[in-house]
Amino acid sequence: MVGQCGLVIPIKSTDKQLLAFISDYCDKYGFSPSVRDISRHFGYSSPSTVHAKLVRLREMGLVAFNDGMMRTVRVVNHGEERRG
Repeated sequence: MVGQCGLVIPIKSTDKQLLAFISDYCDKYGFSPSVRDISRHFGYSSPSTVHAKLVRLREMGLVAFNDGMMRTVRVVNHGEERRG
């Protein structure tokens, strides 16, 4: 994956799994998973772990979400404009 400034950023397998879960969840239910949904699915005991992962993925340009709003996380498609 190529990040801002043209730097190559490796994507961890856990990141790929998280992106796939978000995408599959949206396809299945028609809306984004909550942080708690993600925590339960991956067995994290703290929602802050998920939030930190989502923030990192947003910084990489792979997901977008609105701070303070529930169920807004979405995987950013390559053709979609990336918003910070």
